[in-house]
Amino acid sequence: LVTCSGIEVTRQGAMAGAMICWRWLLIVCLGLCLSASTKTAEISAAVQWGLQPLLGKSVHHVGLMIGLMMRCISLVLTQTKEIADAQRSRAIGNRKNPIYRMKMTVMPLMRRSFLSADRMATAIASRCYGERRTPHPWQLKRGDVIVLSFTFMLCAAIILA
Repeated sequence: LVTCSGIEVTRQGAMAGAMICWRWLLIVCLGLCLSASTKTAEISAAVQWGLQPLLGKSVHHVGLMIGLMMRCISLVLTQTKEIADAQRSRAIGNRKNPIYRMKMTVMPLMRRSFLSADRMATAIASRCYGERRTPHPWQLKRGDVIVLSFTFMLCAAIILA
C-alpha cells in the first residue's frame, strides 16, 4: 500500500495489525464489563477458588493483592487527573520537551502512589489482618457457567479468525 524510508505497509500487514487491535479492544472491553458488573470481593474470592489447587495456602495473599489492585485503579486514575489539572494550571503542557513533561507527570504520580500504598499497608497492619479471617464465600453458579462458556466461545472465535 505505502512505502516510506524502507518501511513497507502491505494489505496483509494492515489486516494483521487491525486484527490485533480488535483483539486488544475486545479484551479491554471484557475486562471493563467484568470489573463494572462484579464486586471486588467476589472477583477476589473467584481468583482464590480457581487458584487454590495450584497455590495452596498462599492463595489468600493473591486474592488480597487482586482486591487491592482493583480498588486502587480508580485511586491512581484520580491522582493522574489531579496532577494533569495542576500541570495544566502551571502551563507545563506548553513545554516543547516531551521528556520534561513526562517527568513532571510520572514523578509526582509515583510519589503519590507509593505514599498511598504505604498508608494502605499501615491500615491493613493496624487492623491485624492475618490468615484467620473469614473468607468471602464463592461457588460456581449457573450464570457463571453460562458467562464462562460464552467467553470461551468468544475467545475461540477470535483465535480462529
